[in-house]
Amino acid sequence: MQSITAPSSNNVPHQSAPTLQLHDIHLPEQVNEYPIAIGWWLLALLILITIFALIRKTRKYISINKNKKLALFQLNNNKEMTCSDTITLLKWVTIQYFERNETAKLYGNNFQQFLLQKLPKKYHIKFTELTTEGFNKQYNKDHANDVDKSFNLGVILWITYALPIKKIKAKATTNTKSDIKQ
Repeated sequence: MQSITAPSSNNVPHQSAPTLQLHDIHLPEQVNEYPIAIGWWLLALLILITIFALIRKTRKYISINKNKKLALFQLNNNKEMTCSDTITLLKWVTIQYFERNETAKLYGNNFQQFLLQKLPKKYHIKFTELTTEGFNKQYNKDHANDVDKSFNLGVILWITYALPIKKIKAKATTNTKSDIKQ
């Protein structure tokens, strides 16, 4: 076997080695971390508006139902409330949700009829059955301080299903020529 030896530079005639035209490595431009397309900004804005609206709606719901929850808490935790105490609590909660001059002057059957008007119709019979005796006891000296659990249940029913009130938007009426002539 013959040994192969590397040619030495002395033995090789001088030839010019081809030079390669190499350039420095160029890195690409750095990519921005923030999306600059308008669609991304609009999406972010839409998400922020949605979050803001949800927070606002939740705060409004909590604010509207605060007095309702407080009254229900009183009724549920104080099972021995007298009829007059229960009516006082009911009067307080109605003043919180309705105009004071509309509710403060009501008592007895007028107050019960006012409450019936604000309650959905499917609960009218049950509410009347549970509360009639309690409203009658309010003006009886002997029974004004009696505890009437059915009356308390009727008041709980009313507070649960009648509150908070739903505001009905009144239709704006416009005067037309035909309205003015009549």
